[in-house]
Amino acid sequence: MAKTTTAVHTGSRCWIACQAGCLLFVILTCLATSAKAATCTADTSPVASCENLSLATQYINANVPSGVRITSSGNTTPAVKIRADQNSFTNSGTLEGSAPGAQGLRLDAAVGTVTNAGVIQGYSGSAGILVNNNGSNIGSVTTLTNSDRIVGGSGNSGIRNLNTITTLTNLPGSSITSPDSQALYNGSTITTINNAGTISGATYGINNALDAAISTITNQGILSGGTSDIQNSGTLTTLNNLQGKTSSALTYSGTLPNNYNIIINSQNNFGMLQASKVSGTMTFDIYNGSNVAAGTYSSVLSGISASNLTTTSGTFSSYPWVLNNRTGSIWDLIIGLSVTDTQNSITATATEISRLLALKRSALAIGLQYDCPIASGKRLCISSGLRSTTTNVDQVYDTGGLIVMAFRTSTNTRLGLFADRSFYGKVGSGISVGYYNPLVGIFTDWKQNPTGEGLEIKFSGSYQKNPVDITRTVTGYSEPGSGTTALRSSAAQLTVRYGMEFQGGLNLSPYMAVRNTRQWLNAYEESTSASVAAPLSYSALAASNTSALVGMDVDLALSSVLHLVASGGVEADLHNNDSLIVPTSGISGLSAVSLNSTSVHRRRKASLGSYVLLPSGERVAIMAIYQQEPYAGLNTMRVTATYVAQF
Repeated sequence: MAKTTTAVHTGSRCWIACQAGCLLFVILTCLATSAKAATCTADTSPVASCENLSLATQYINANVPSGVRITSSGNTTPAVKIRADQNSFTNSGTLEGSAPGAQGLRLDAAVGTVTNAGVIQGYSGSAGILVNNNGSNIGSVTTLTNSDRIVGGSGNSGIRNLNTITTLTNLPGSSITSPDSQALYNGSTITTINNAGTISGATYGINNALDAAISTITNQGILSGGTSDIQNSGTLTTLNNLQGKTSSALTYSGTLPNNYNIIINSQNNFGMLQASKVSGTMTFDIYNGSNVAAGTYSSVLSGISASNLTTTSGTFSSYPWVLNNRTGSIWDLIIGLSVTDTQNSITATATEISRLLALKRSALAIGLQYDCPIASGKRLCISSGLRSTTTNVDQVYDTGGLIVMAFRTSTNTRLGLFADRSFYGKVGSGISVGYYNPLVGIFTDWKQNPTGEGLEIKFSGSYQKNPVDITRTVTGYSEPGSGTTALRSSAAQLTVRYGMEFQGGLNLSPYMAVRNTRQWLNAYEESTSASVAAPLSYSALAASNTSALVGMDVDLALSSVLHLVASGGVEADLHNNDSLIVPTSGISGLSAVSLNSTSVHRRRKASLGSYVLLPSGERVAIMAIYQQEPYAGLNTMRVTATYVAQF
């Protein structure tokens, strides 16, 4: 029967399977396959593969060339140990911990420059590179540059820093990784981390431990971790980040950096930060050297509340920018949008809303004076006409028509109705008013004498509702936000007058009245569009005014058919309540704007006109009415032409 023998060598162990008569063969085979690598010559740059390189003499400045593999022979013994200060150490080969607890490279002393252009790998439980801080073994590195691979062993980091790294640079195409831990662990101090390659760990890309500090991380490559890309339990002063739009957002947990600077290369390549379970505050800004253009950069921050941000606006390269809280904890960066200019555009809109309120208030006030006289022996009066309202402000005017009807309900009383509908009008460049709903009203009066002499008491009321489209005027770096709302206006007036007739066809009627006016502008909300990234909204507005009026009406008969009429009076506020526009937007720093911060509380009014009595009893009249409005600097002039018929 044939005898068979199998010898298997794995690492430093030999497993033997033998039936008989093969012992010598097995021994020779195992001895041949178990040969160890030569021990590296201490304090010398190796020229061939070896194990356990120790640099115990200062300033050897060793270099491991390409093709050379340095391994370790025992537990906790690194492949390369630097025990004395060095100006530099360069690896272009492979440094591999080959036993539990063995690092690829351990720094127990200060090194000026560590350059890795090869592979540095730790064994199970050990880091690829350990910067030590244990008793007298105190390591540090001024400049650590990686252009190839640094790999942590199972359960440990690619780089584990326990003391000081001044500058760590991970170049494009290079990687620092850990199969089941953090790629880079900092337990003490790192001044600067520049990443243009990949830093990837199963748990964290970078883990900055409690009481540890990193001054600056500039990430223009990929940072990744299964739990989060960066976990910060210590202090991180500044984080500059490009990762996001072209890959996936940089995830972050723990204490926020003091400063976060987004890096922008284009509108299709910019940083995005996704936070989770964070605390503290940070200052947001744009990284110097970014290439920006006006526009919206979506979702640059998520998982961040307003209380986490110390600023949400600024200026970069002459462009103003704002962070817009689009929804929840998601923030868009809008470049080319100014808080100041947006505030100015709101103020301009508030001015136009004020003028709209004034124009409608003027229409209410004049409507309360609508009347249709009924001569003795008549029971019905119908009046129709045209009117035009202008103001002393450009682009604020209104034209329309009216109809008034009055019924004699008794010898001394009347009941009247009126409607006034605008045909066309304008209130500045940013407001468009729907005119299909007329101003409607009612009046009733009692006269001591049907001919007009003596005491008269009249009550009148009016109401109107108009849809209103608003488009904000663009001022500097602001947006043409637009939306729709509705204006409701109502008024009521109680008038007491006393008619007196004099010789020469002169009639005087001194009067006094109390008027209440109310206006409501419904809530307003803009929508996001291609030209509006940060829409505004306002809550509903309300304005009310109660005033007292005194004056005199004059009617002078110039002939049997032609009469001259005039009036003059003063209106004074008893109570005035003007509302504020309180803008709500993702743009922080906007202030409320008063609709009428400088009200005119005493106002003049006057009218002048004439009417002609036709042989058939009809009347044709023309009247001009001037009013000062409560909104500062605005005066209205209305001209009305009417035809009156009595039945």
